[in-house]
Amino acid sequence: MSSQSEVFYEGIWRGASTAIVGRTNWEGFTSVWPGLTKDPEQFGPNP
Repeated sequence: MSSQSEVFYEGIWRGASTAIVGRTNWEGFTSVWPGLTKDPEQFGPNP
């Protein structure tokens, strides 16, 4: 992904409070979210 694209997509996600995802993405996220809520720092600082 180009740096210009990264800036564009970061701008979209930065203001979002909700994301709608499909089944495949949801299944991938469910393996990460429980650990993240228990220890948010394990994935680095939240800018």
